[in-house]
Amino acid sequence: MATAPSEPSADTLSLISMQLRQGTARAHEDAESSYFVAWLMDGTLSAAAYADHTAQLWCVYSALESAVRAGRGLPEVQAIYDSRLERKEKLEHDLAQQWGQDWEQQVTMLEGTSKYVDRLRELEANPSGPELVAHHYVRYLGDLAGGQVIARRVSEHYGVQAAALNFHDFSELGKIKPFRDRCKAGLDGLELDSAQQESMMSEAVAAFSHNQAVFESLSELHKP
Repeated sequence: MATAPSEPSADTLSLISMQLRQGTARAHEDAESSYFVAWLMDGTLSAAAYADHTAQLWCVYSALESAVRAGRGLPEVQAIYDSRLERKEKLEHDLAQQWGQDWEQQVTMLEGTSKYVDRLRELEANPSGPELVAHHYVRYLGDLAGGQVIARRVSEHYGVQAAALNFHDFSELGKIKPFRDRCKAGLDGLELDSAQQESMMSEAVAAFSHNQAVFESLSELHKP
């Protein structure tokens, strides 16, 4: 007879990585179920739509990585920072492949992206360790989890070549699962009081909402 799954222990629930996962589950699902993501993954869109998506990511990562670097002196950021995760230069390479060498003149920041970038610039000007970690968690761990699937679908559906998909290439990290496990261990090792944990959780939920807003802007631009 099958045994019922055991409930998470109190110790497990106290882990910051688990709190973030559970506390952002609804916001994460909402972002991933956006029309743009569904259309992109089922082949409804085009290589041009993916290129616009890449451009919005470049805007976001330029701001995110500048903000994280500004906060590197904070203990929370030090615990999770790894320059090998940075995507800005990889995105620039991809955009040159997708749009040509004058890609930067073609990039238009959409409304949802602009609000996301504004928030990241606020954190660059006034760094908060827990809030920077929240944005770091939402973007990078999500990229590590689903990047290869997205790259494969984009290549299959739209003929985008590997040379234009460097954003999804994390081969310099080695095997992804052990690296993600180390990232989670870094999160779980953070010493945060209840107010800092609440701030981190709130910012992580907001980060997912910002990502959803980017997808909504892209959906308006690329309705099938």
